[in-house]
Parts: sequence; C-alpha cells; structure tokens
Amino acid sequence: MKLILTALIILLSGAVGSHSQTEQSNSVSENQNDRLLEYVLNEVQETFGKMDWTLLGEENVTLPNGENIEEYEAPYGIPQRFPYYLAGVDEEKRPLWISEWGKWNLKEAVEENQLREFGFYFLQLSHRVIKSIYGRSTSDLPITRVSCILDFGDLNVEQVVHVPTVTYVLTAARLYREIIEKRLGEATVINANYPAVTLINLLRPVLGGLLNRVTVHGTNKSRWLPKLLRKIPPSSIPEWYGGTKEFKPIEVYG
Repeated sequence: MKLILTALIILLSGAVGSHSQTEQSNSVSENQNDRLLEYVLNEVQETFGKMDWTLLGEENVTLPNGENIEEYEAPYGIPQRFPYYLAGVDEEKRPLWISEWGKWNLKEAVEENQLREFGFYFLQLSHRVIKSIYGRSTSDLPITRVSCILDFGDLNVEQVVHVPTVTYVLTAARLYREIIEKRLGEATVINANYPAVTLINLLRPVLGGLLNRVTVHGTNKSRWLPKLLRKIPPSSIPEWYGGTKEFKPIEVYG
C-alpha cells in the first residue's frame, strides 16, 4: 500500500507542485513521511482496530482507552476543528447528519500527533450517529440507516498529496467498511473540488460498491441545489443549503 500511495502522491505533486526541490529536501521529506506513516498505522490500530464495532450506539460503551464514549472530551480543540451536527431527517425519515469535511484539517492532526484523540472523537461521532438511528426507529417505521451531507468545499490539495494523511484515511476506511455497509443509507457529497474527487477516487478500491450509495456533486451550487432539495425537506437543512430560515439543528457537536 505504501508503494502505491507514494506513486500516487508523486503524480499528484507533479501536477500541482514545484519541480525545484533539492535532493536533500526530498530526503528529509521522505524521512518525515516514513516516521509519520509508522505513527499513522499504529494509531489506526490503537483506536479503530481495538474497538468492538457492534457496541456502538448501545449504552455504557467504553473506548479503547477505558473512558465512557459518551463522556469523552477530545482535547486540542478537536470538536471545534472537526464539527458536525444532526440536522433533521431525509425524505425516508432517516436521521440526517451534516459535516463540512472540506474544512477538516486532518493533515494537521497527523503532523501534531493528535490521531489518538481524533480517533476516539471519530468513534464518538460514529456512536452518536448510530444512536440516532435507534432514537428514530419504531415498530411502525423501522429505521436502520442514516443519511448524510458531506460538504467538501475548501478542501485543499495539501491534504490529498500528504502520504501519511491519505494512508490514515484509506486504512481507517478499510476498518470502517463493515459499519458503513450496515449503517449508511445515502451520502450526498457537495462542493467536490479537484482534491475531493481525487480523494474519492483513492477510496474506490477500498469501499468498492459502497460508493454506489454516494452521490457526488461538484462546486456549482445551481446544479446540485435542486437535486438536494428533491431528497431533503427544507426544514431539515440550513438556509445556505436551500433550507428554511427557521431551521435549527437537533444536535450540534463542535
């Protein structure tokens, strides 16, 4: 995997970066990447790899560090840097979660050695998402999956040409695949710029057919807005996504 990722990053860097780097700076960069790659793979295992996925959404769930998942408070301002919210429901009455992933600076968390804390935070996010399914489901209207809107606006190319960051995303996605398959009903990606499309294409070999549940829209709001409103009631989304002025999210994190 490392060899494939490195080749991809070299190609991407050639398309968007400068060719004036010296041999010495390339060597330093490679050494930093090697160190970060080892760190990234270890952190994925220590967080996602040690979690019992079947417990997410249940009562009294414990994180791999022994803390109650409901009570975990991520340090380093992680909630403010990686916000998300339960907006409402989609047309099928599934819980609708929204997050502006384009503004999530995961590369910073990698370089600042904050992946352990971010991993627990993301497990907490997953727990809350699954718990929202249980909260909506009734005997008359069983709900088993969620819907989400992922806004990739402002995602910069530095995120997707950084080998350790991409490695983290792909490795975590592989571990998350089973739970995504079970709990994701539909994901709508909006404002997908070039870096976002690149990242999605990198995820294709990992997620495979699951990407059939993902609808990707580009950065032209006039094109994706009508399609979004055909799936989501205006009362369930903020005004900047075509919702009503009276919109209020059900739960906000970050």
